[in-house]
Amino acid sequence: MDDTTLDEIKSTAHDLDAKVPKEGAAVQFVFVADGGTPDESLVEANRLGYLRMGIEFLKAAFARTGTGSRGILDASIDHLTTEQSQIRFIGLARNEDLRPPPPRGVPTIKDRLLLLGCAIVVLIVGFLVISGVMFWSGLSLSD
Repeated sequence: MDDTTLDEIKSTAHDLDAKVPKEGAAVQFVFVADGGTPDESLVEANRLGYLRMGIEFLKAAFARTGTGSRGILDASIDHLTTEQSQIRFIGLARNEDLRPPPPRGVPTIKDRLLLLGCAIVVLIVGFLVISGVMFWSGLSLSD
């Protein structure tokens, strides 16, 4: 992405930050199922909450790294989360080395290895079945 586009996005984020009030914005992060885990989470917010959260994430893209050792940005969503929120965040951090997940439907190496393993098992079982049928019928490979 070129610098001009980034500057436009930064300017838009600044304009939105000035237009969307922080007062009344509420977001909570909750577990969906009883005894749920973070894998079963839900983001619940009012309209202002979603707008403010989006703006805070845009601002985080341009925020300076804070003074802490964890690379926490000078940006936060703490002011948005309700007291009922079951997930708390210590801050926002930016890591340019992160890779996006593969597109859905594209097999990963793990998927390909699993498929290869299944194919090998099918071939071995097929060979054993054919060998067994030939053995019991009295045929041999040399006939």
